[in-house]
Parts: sequence; C-alpha cells; structure tokens
Amino acid sequence: MKKFCFPLLMSFFISTYALGAEGIELLENFSKNVKNAQGEFDQTVVDKGGKQIDQSSGKFVFSRPGKFLWQYTVPFPQEMICNGKTIWVWDKDLN
Repeated sequence: MKKFCFPLLMSFFISTYALGAEGIELLENFSKNVKNAQGEFDQTVVDKGGKQIDQSSGKFVFSRPGKFLWQYTVPFPQEMICNGKTIWVWDKDLN
C-alpha cells in the first residue's frame, strides 16, 4: 500500500496534461530525482471542443516516499492527504 499514494499523484499529472516527448522526459527526471516539493496550482478542464468546463486551484506538498497533501481552495475547500499508507479525502462542505 505504501507505493499507492505517489503513483496516484503522478497519474494525475500525466492524465491532466498532454505531454510531448520533452515533457515526458522532464516528468521522468522529476519523478526519479525530486524528493520533496511544494507549490501552488491552477487546473483547467476543457471539453473536446476546447471550451473550459471547470477551473480549480490550490496548493500541494509532497515528501517521498508516499506522503502528500493536495489542497483545493477554489472552487471549494477539499484536501487529499496521504501518510504513505493511507489516503484520506476531506471535503469541508461535507465535514
């Protein structure tokens, strides 16, 4: 179960962006060499015609192996937290 959390995060990155060969190489290098990071993100979802259908933003922090916090602030507060063994999803509106 320890290996579950980080691949979940990486699959999100891969499925969110259409990567060319250079992008894939950069992602592979990142996944091999970066041990921890934090930052902010903006995520836009578009339909097949390129029309924006969803927008969200927030913060993330991760530390290897397998620990992360993915925190949405817009459009509503929600957190995904992994301690390396278990993943929790918390939605403020649902408490």
